[in-house]
Amino acid sequence: MHHRLILFASLLAGLAQAQSNTRFLQVTKWQGTYNYKISMKGTQGGASYTIDGEITGTFVVEKDPAKPLRWTGNIISETGSFKLQASSQNGCAATDSFTGAPPLKNTTKEKDVLVNFYPEAWTMHLYRSNIPGAYSRDFCGALLNMNINQSVPVDTPEKAYPASGLAINESFTATTGNVSSVMANASVSLQTLTWQCNVKLQPDGLEEYTLDVESGAYDSWRPTATPSAPWDGDPIDLSATLRLKSGGTPKATVDRFVWELVDTSSEPGISINFPSRATDRDLDMVFQPLEGQTPADDRLQKVTADSPPGLSNSARVVPRDWGGWSTLRVTAYVHNGHTVIGEYKGSGSKDVRLPKRASGSFTAEAWKKANGVTAGDQSDADSTPNGDGAAGDGLTLYEEYRGFYENGKHKEGNPKVKDYFLRNGVGATGEGGAILFGMITDLAVHYRLTPTEFDVDGRVINSNYSASPHVVDQHGVWMHFADFDGFAQAVSDGSGPSTPKHILYVGVPAGGIRARATAGPNFDYPSVSIAHELLHTVNVFHHGEGDQEVTWTASGANIVESSASGSTTIRVFDEKTGQDATSGWIAYMNRLGVTTMPQYIGQPSSQHSGVENCVMRYDIAGAYTSKADPTIRYIPKPGEIPGVRLCSSSTGDGVNAAGRSPQPRYFDARSGRGGCKNQILVNDRITAPRR
Repeated sequence: MHHRLILFASLLAGLAQAQSNTRFLQVTKWQGTYNYKISMKGTQGGASYTIDGEITGTFVVEKDPAKPLRWTGNIISETGSFKLQASSQNGCAATDSFTGAPPLKNTTKEKDVLVNFYPEAWTMHLYRSNIPGAYSRDFCGALLNMNINQSVPVDTPEKAYPASGLAINESFTATTGNVSSVMANASVSLQTLTWQCNVKLQPDGLEEYTLDVESGAYDSWRPTATPSAPWDGDPIDLSATLRLKSGGTPKATVDRFVWELVDTSSEPGISINFPSRATDRDLDMVFQPLEGQTPADDRLQKVTADSPPGLSNSARVVPRDWGGWSTLRVTAYVHNGHTVIGEYKGSGSKDVRLPKRASGSFTAEAWKKANGVTAGDQSDADSTPNGDGAAGDGLTLYEEYRGFYENGKHKEGNPKVKDYFLRNGVGATGEGGAILFGMITDLAVHYRLTPTEFDVDGRVINSNYSASPHVVDQHGVWMHFADFDGFAQAVSDGSGPSTPKHILYVGVPAGGIRARATAGPNFDYPSVSIAHELLHTVNVFHHGEGDQEVTWTASGANIVESSASGSTTIRVFDEKTGQDATSGWIAYMNRLGVTTMPQYIGQPSSQHSGVENCVMRYDIAGAYTSKADPTIRYIPKPGEIPGVRLCSSSTGDGVNAAGRSPQPRYFDARSGRGGCKNQILVNDRITAPRR
């Protein structure tokens, strides 16, 4: 059977524009291979036939000097194998195989192969001869002779040039019908003939290139910014060098380098909180054109370098956001028409991610390594302090990395320590409380936020985001002077102690907080009072509830205690001596010229209960109720001492210890309270439990 295989190529569907043939015209000699499988089916009389075959060959073509778009050559080697299967109506069947001896030389053409590189598509024509000899077989008692001498034309659809490089590797399937062969000198109708073909072309002797992108800073560089427009941070310089794949220096030069930044971020502001509530969408990375480079767009996302010709070029990328990201691409247009896309040296990737980061991540690998984390950008897994066991502080790993501004300076979050943000509007008065709060909670407390870093209306610390990983609007706390009398107070939206989202503000009395001794000489009472209120903003509760504000009235030799629940006659005892001191209190009131005076009565398992040296324990009780006789009030001697630590147990100690005489003042903390370290919750993403 004489075969003529015509392989055409056509434009790839979906390409925006045709690929040029320029780079292919520079190649003077090509090496190629082809492999095609043939399936023919037909009938003769009452018998059915199937012939399956496979032909593989190699060839070389060279440029025709007389015709610039034409390359011609010959088959170097070829093998062909075929399998015959036949069956008749009476059930007789036969199967046999035969192989054509290589080479299957063309007998009618001077050249076996013709390749054309047209402006928008390439074609290849393969001229093949008969497979030598005849085939004979005894088929069900009859001698069958098969002379393979039938010419079968095949036309295939076109294919286009590859998008890059010079290697061509194309596969296709074609079907023809209504062809015939000769078997036993009788006509056999081959209703179906199918070709499955693969053709490969590679340049022979042409330089093959790599374009290596490098930077000495790439492994360690991360984006930065400055807090004033245009926000330019520390740039990264990169180079691209054309090299031979085999090593050595190319003979050709590069006419033009094109550098591009694609998929560049445009997050509002330059950090999660600066400028506060930013709305800009400026690009976070741009080129700074170097000598000989021309910006190709007004957004500085593309620059070209046309001269002088050479093998290397450099580019400078300037960041404008602490968390910015982009992808760098560089293309070299070689003088011989070859186009080479750069890869970061040794990576095999044509996308150079800035900063160096994992696929799908916006966080610099260098920062992750320095902080000992491997989690994804969305992770919020800060574990210190453990608090109530809920991980995280409302900031994603990416937001910790992008960081924030505090008092005009950029800071990064610690992905292992929970961050807490406070706008201190009471100056030095609030600093001691904020410092004590940070010390006893192990939170990273940022209390020096300025108006441009923290918006007191919205109070969201990470409001500057668009496409970046964000799981919740995490709030900070606003502390300012208020019309309170003597004590600071955390004012919520009705939720009581909660996470920062539900705390409207912490008010500090404009007239100040009176001084008194504390259990820690390094911290004054205003600091203790403020730390106590700040703990309410991370869902820490009192040790209990139920202490009472009452009125004592002198009535003859008695004292009547009045409260919202009614009045009762009481006796007052000195805790230290155990003596009845009722008459002494009446005398004291007479000296003051009053018959009534307010008093604060501590009750069992209420605000004054639990661990004595805890900031969350109340310290204002002037008396407490006897457990044995509800009409007796003990006067604490000495009085209550404000605590400066944070408890981790609900069991009373010190003045509340079991076995104390005449009794524990206020006993253990109420069930579910105390153990204040185990209540801390700063993450607004989590619904704060009530206690």
